[in-house]
Parts: sequence; structure tokens; C-alpha cells
Amino acid sequence: MTLTAQILDQRIRHAEEVMRGRLTAVLGPKAGGDEHRRLSAAFTVMVMKTALGLDDSDAIDALVDGGDDFGVDAVHWTAPRGGVFKVMLVQTKLKKRLDAESHFEEGGVRGMIDAVRTLLDVNADFTGNPRLLTKIAPIRALVGQGNIPQVTAVLANNGRRWTAAAQKRIDNARLGDQVDWVHVGPDRMIELLRPQASIDATLQLTGKYMVEEFDFRRALIGRVAVGELARLFAEHGDQLLERNVRRFLGMGDSRINQGIAATLKDPAEHANFYFYNNGLTVICRKFRHHGLQDRDTPVQVEGMQIVNGGQTSQVVARVLAEMPEKPDASVLLRIYELEDDAAQVVNNITYATNSQNPVVLSDLKANDPIQIRLEQSIEALGYKYRRKRSEKPLEDNEITSAEVARSVLSVWRRRDGTKVEEQDLFGSLYTTIFTPDLNGAQAVMAVLICRGLNAEQDRRINQAKSQSRELTETEKDDNVGVIYRRIMNTFMWNLYNPSYEYFGAQISGEILLNRMGAEDLAELNHHAFAQARQILSDHLVEIADEVLKRLKESHLRREKTSLADWLDASPEKLQPGLRLNSSASAPKSSTDDGASE
Repeated sequence: MTLTAQILDQRIRHAEEVMRGRLTAVLGPKAGGDEHRRLSAAFTVMVMKTALGLDDSDAIDALVDGGDDFGVDAVHWTAPRGGVFKVMLVQTKLKKRLDAESHFEEGGVRGMIDAVRTLLDVNADFTGNPRLLTKIAPIRALVGQGNIPQVTAVLANNGRRWTAAAQKRIDNARLGDQVDWVHVGPDRMIELLRPQASIDATLQLTGKYMVEEFDFRRALIGRVAVGELARLFAEHGDQLLERNVRRFLGMGDSRINQGIAATLKDPAEHANFYFYNNGLTVICRKFRHHGLQDRDTPVQVEGMQIVNGGQTSQVVARVLAEMPEKPDASVLLRIYELEDDAAQVVNNITYATNSQNPVVLSDLKANDPIQIRLEQSIEALGYKYRRKRSEKPLEDNEITSAEVARSVLSVWRRRDGTKVEEQDLFGSLYTTIFTPDLNGAQAVMAVLICRGLNAEQDRRINQAKSQSRELTETEKDDNVGVIYRRIMNTFMWNLYNPSYEYFGAQISGEILLNRMGAEDLAELNHHAFAQARQILSDHLVEIADEVLKRLKESHLRREKTSLADWLDASPEKLQPGLRLNSSASAPKSSTDDGASE
């Protein structure tokens, strides 16, 4: 038993204990009763949280494990930018033996290759469990709209990387640079889980430099050789990035990564590397240098953290490890000396220097006065509000700022919060969502509405799948069979429709206010909170019925088909029975006013 494998096992078991109820609810009674299945799911959640930077809710929501899943255990995707969006497919293998000597199974690699080829091909039919279908439907919808997926296949285990034979299988699959393959083993996981440490290091500068002092702070501008940067990361690893608002694990822009690697490997481009790259931004408590030496001086840095340039640093370290001769290239280096209590300044520097690439902005807004007031208002209702991301598992009565933002946008602001990237929730849409008059009751009720709709959606999908059957040969040749197939495709795609949550959220908010007798949203406050929560609890099934009814009517209008031709397709009168296939087209997204196009 290796030490890292043992530590990882302890972490997984603790996570499973904390999340046991929520994992069982996702896995279902049978799988949820299997301890090893729960441990495997807990491991997957840990990978999603630590490697991809998701919070508890998003990480658990990403789980798709449950059979008929192509070996994929979790799926996560981001909103498109410039016609490109990111898709993360995660597969984990948790061995009961803790010797950490087992390679990632070649069969698992083969399964991931099949998953990439099938799930992202809108023309490929497939069967899958309800959670997988729910995740793949919006991804295929984005592809159908002309967006290009950039895929990261994350293969994690408590052992070693896949074998050379498995790597050859990946190479022969010829998936190209549109798919990045990342391995996460025990050493990598423990490194990511390690608490933040104060790093003291010495950097050797190349060429001239400049030091400025102003407002009781100091800044150094200079150059550092890529070889020096690789040495620094070989010694300290990702601990250098702990205060960065994102960690790099193959999740950066692969085109940028490839560009960095190509420049480093081309001797003719080494001199230009400095000009092609944005460089590094470092913060520290203190730096010292040889002030009487105007060039090539060493700099001693206390409490060093890289807040911008982590992607460059990781790629440089990886590429140089594979090169026998180190390239004569350097990058721009900025070192800012800040006092320990300059948290807001650090946040502002991090935000400004990372603004050219996607950043998780929720952490930067955590100390906004609106967020602090909202936390106090929510806690007064008996709930906890997590303003900042944390590795600590969510409690049953705890909600995150990201969940509030997405829910409020959908329920009360009448915009599709399901398709908005988190950086936009806390960026361009922040003032739209977190208005000065948003109170804790409105925030919590928005979350409860969205959670309730998702739970009811899962219940109905599982019920329909459990009653599923194949058409008989006679039915296939009969018009009744044709009608039945169309009804089932419509009914099930309504449930899997990416607009279900957003469309349902709008309707639910309207119904809730009406049943409260409220004339406007302002009347939903701490005095009316208990009444609102009880109404939602008592009438959730009716609300979900209304959502599906409106989605079905919208679908029929677009098909220009009468209800009589389609029969009565209500779930109570159907005998559900078809495997889902991609030929059934999902209903179009709803418009911002709640009516389908």
C-alpha cells in the first residue's frame, strides 16, 4: 500500500460518509446500497471538485454513473464562446487493492473512445440511463446549432496511468486535437487536495530588470528563462497556483497549449517566445534582490503564488521534461509585493490579469456587500449560504452563490440560467441577478423551485424507464405502433428537453406568486417565506404537470398536428416503452418571455 493511495482512500471514505445520502439518491436504492459503488461515486465527485474546480452541487449533479453510460461516470460542459464549448467526460476506476500498481484499464480507455465518438455525434443513435441522456441532450443541441465541442477525457484511478498499448489505441482512434486525454492518479489527487502552503523560492532572472516602489508596495518587472520556470514547478508543483482562481489540468484552451508547446519545440521561434506569451504574475509577502547588480540577479521570494500564467507554467514544465536540450527562451515576469491583509487587492489583480480567459468570478465577488447581506438574510431563514468555493461538502440546508445566481436568473429574471457560464453569472449578468432588493426568501425559493423540478423530472424519467418495453412485431407494422413511437419520443424528449428546468422555473415562479396572492415579487420576503415553501411542497407535482403540458402543446404546434392525431399522450395513460434514440428532435428553447418559439 503506497502512502498516497492510503491517504486518497481515507479522503474518499470521508467524502462518501459525508455525502452518503446524496450519493444514494443519485445512484438509486440498489446501487446506493453498495458501499463500493458509493465510494466510486465519491471519488468521481472529488475528481470533479478538485481537478475541474466545481462545487459540491455541480460535481454531484454531473454524475451519470448507473449502467448504460459508456463507462462515463460524470459529464460537465460549459457555455459556448466564439462557437466553441468545452465538454468534460470523466471516468474513474477505484480498485479495492491499495498497492497503486494497477494501470488504468485498457477496456476503460476503449469505452471512453467509444463514448467520445458516439455521444458527441448527433447522427449516432444510442441508449443510455436517464442522467446520461439528460446531460448529453443539451450538448447535442449545441452541436446541432453549429458549435464545436472541445473535449477533455479525464481518466482517474487510484493506480497508474494507462499502458503503452492503451495509448496506442488512443493514437489509432485518430480523434485529433479536438480531444485532450488527462490522467489523474493518487499523486496528482493528493497534490490537488493538499492545503495551501507558504512557498519561499529563489528565481534567477535573465537580463535587465526594474523595481518600482509606490504606496508602500513594491513591484519587480523582468524576465525568467523557461528552464528556470520548469525547475520551479518540478520543485513545488501546483502549490504555486493555490491562490489562482483556476487550476490547470488539461482544462485550458488546448489551442493555446499546443501553440506554447510548438514554439518551445521550434528553435527558430525561441527568441519570439517572450513576445508571444503574456507572462507570469506573481504575488508575495516579500522579495529581495541584489540591487547593485543591474542584470541576471537572483530574487528571493517569500510566500510566492502565481495568480496568472499557470497554464503557461504547466505546459512549459511538461514540454521541457520531454526535451533533452532546454530551449533558449524566456517569459515576462511581474512580482508584486503585498501585505498579508491585502485580500481585495489580490482579488483585483487576479481578476484583471485573468480577464482574457474564462475565470471563476464567484470567488472574486464573494466579499461584495450584496453577497454579505444576502448571506445574513438567508441564514435568518435557517439556511446556509456559501459565498466562496470550498472543498468542504455541502450540508443539506446549504446553497451556493452559483446555484442562487442560476436559479434567480431562471425563476425571477425570466432568462435561461441553465445555459449561462458561471463567469457570466458573476460578470456581465451580476447586477441583473443580484439586485439591491434581492432578499434571502427570493433567493432560497428560486433554488428550491429548481431543485424540486429537477427531482420531479428524475422521478418521472425513472418511472417511465422502469415501465419501458419494446414494440411487438405486429405493433411495428401497425399504424398504432407508429403513433405510439411518436408519442413516446415526444413525451420523453419533453422530460429531457434542456429548456425543461428554465421553462418550468418561470412557470413555477408565476404559480407560486399567484397562489400566495402576491401582486409582485417584493411581497416574497421573510414574513411570507414559510407560506411560499409550503405551497411549493404541496403543489410541486401539479406544477410539473403544467410544465410538461405546455412543452407538449408547444411541440404539437410546431408539428402542426392535432391532439386527436397524437392521442392523449399524458404519462398516466401511456404504457411507456421505447429506448430513446437521437432521431427524436428535442423541442426548441423557450424565449425569454416564457413562450416557446
